[in-house]
Amino acid sequence: MSAYGRRVTHRCGILFFMISTCMHADIWTSVGEAFSTSNYPHARTLLENAIEENPTDADLHRILGITHLRTDDFVRAEQAFREALRLNPDSVASRYDLARVLATRGNLRDAETLLEEVVQLAPESVYAARAGEVLPGLRQLRETLLVEDQPKRWRLFLRTGVEQDDNVTARSRSASEGTETTNRILGSVFFSYRLSDQRIEPALPTLELGGSYYRTHHFDDPFEAFDVESMGARGTLSRNGRLFGIWMDAGLEASYTETDLGGDPFNSDLGFGSHLSLQPFRGLLTTLKFTAHDKSFDREPEFPEFFSRDGWEYEASAAFHLYLLRNRLILGGGYAYLWNDVDGAQFQLNRHRVHGSATLSLPANWRLALTASHANEDYENFVPEPKRDDDVLTLYASLSRPLWTPAWRAEIHGTHTTADSSRDFAEYDRSVIGVAISWSP
Repeated sequence: MSAYGRRVTHRCGILFFMISTCMHADIWTSVGEAFSTSNYPHARTLLENAIEENPTDADLHRILGITHLRTDDFVRAEQAFREALRLNPDSVASRYDLARVLATRGNLRDAETLLEEVVQLAPESVYAARAGEVLPGLRQLRETLLVEDQPKRWRLFLRTGVEQDDNVTARSRSASEGTETTNRILGSVFFSYRLSDQRIEPALPTLELGGSYYRTHHFDDPFEAFDVESMGARGTLSRNGRLFGIWMDAGLEASYTETDLGGDPFNSDLGFGSHLSLQPFRGLLTTLKFTAHDKSFDREPEFPEFFSRDGWEYEASAAFHLYLLRNRLILGGGYAYLWNDVDGAQFQLNRHRVHGSATLSLPANWRLALTASHANEDYENFVPEPKRDDDVLTLYASLSRPLWTPAWRAEIHGTHTTADSSRDFAEYDRSVIGVAISWSP
């Protein structure tokens, strides 16, 4: 028998022994048969009936909690384990089981406290040994904030900053000399509310609705025509669980965005998307994604059959993130293919893009993020010859750390873009540097 099988047999033996010591023989037989055939709803009914007759039996409540765990009903499992611990405050087993549920639901701090109590109360027990194996990873997970410490239905993110852009109009290298450097302030708001949350209501998927707002303002009057104002709404539906024994997260999303440029309407964007994330083994997360956007531009060109950008844009991508050094180093990479179906022949595009990233947690809570990407953009129907074919290299770096509290974060960032093209007007260099402060409670 495998080590996994021995553990399962051992745990089931302990479970059935506990059942046999606190129930009549006929109930024990029925519950044992229900567990052996995975008929957990029947086992739950038998246990609930037994609890009605013996409401102060802590072991019955704990076994009921295990039954809820087997059906992924984490809310009721937590309630059962809490009642078992209330009735028997010295129970190491109930502490351990309650910690498992709390960790699953995102309450890492209380789960950590319970596991520490298990080690202190019964250091020689099998539960203490298991807690000792789990605690280091749980602490690291909580400290790096990969999971929210307390599930909450709402999110809010505010950000403001100042940037210097040395080529705001993306002036080509072959263009005549002119002032291109400008300073701007920017601000953004993102908020969302989860109508349902899988961590709180395990039987339901997570449904989240949200909105966003973004605005820039240039200090120099000549560049007011490049001020951007954008408002959007978004909805996502997602669920995580197991797929052939592998952790997965799948979801759908829809969005709508209106953008103004220089105070005038510029375009609207109706988007749809789907994703599938898989964790084949610890420390590796892979994501497949597909998006489709219906874009409509307010300014009608003189020759729409050549210059209209109205139409659909599609993108399929695959990406990975590798978590190393106890999540202090996160490496990422991926590939994306974009194509469109627009009215104007000059803007029909195929784009291949590869990217790599690294995020490093430094002493004193500093965080360094680096990203590099290269895109080849083929305008397949561009006329006249030579056909337009662009190569765009983008480098990005940011250095940030919390300020007064973890909710506040200060950031220094910079982006450099180099575009080489078969057409002179599409070749340019651009650098943007800035500082920003963000707040998210």
